[in-house]
Amino acid sequence: MVPPAASEGETMARTHEHNHRGPSTGQVHRFGNSVATHLPGMAQTIYMSAKEARKLARALNAAARSVDHEPFTASDCTAQIPFARTDIHREL
Repeated sequence: MVPPAASEGETMARTHEHNHRGPSTGQVHRFGNSVATHLPGMAQTIYMSAKEARKLARALNAAARSVDHEPFTASDCTAQIPFARTDIHREL
């Protein structure tokens, strides 16, 4: 349990330490005319169009720049990415 006086950043760090079980690998690959991604801890592979993948890449880059150049409390880095397809392949 995190003490009430902990900052949000400290809480996030403690949660990460608690949940981290060692190195893991995510995957991004092409699947037909889609870009597919599978991240550790997720039970699904998510498929998106090339356009959606580019939007996601821009959002990830913007968030990374925010981490490098802004204090957390000054950041307003949030992106909404509408996905046209919702077909998610569940791993068996």
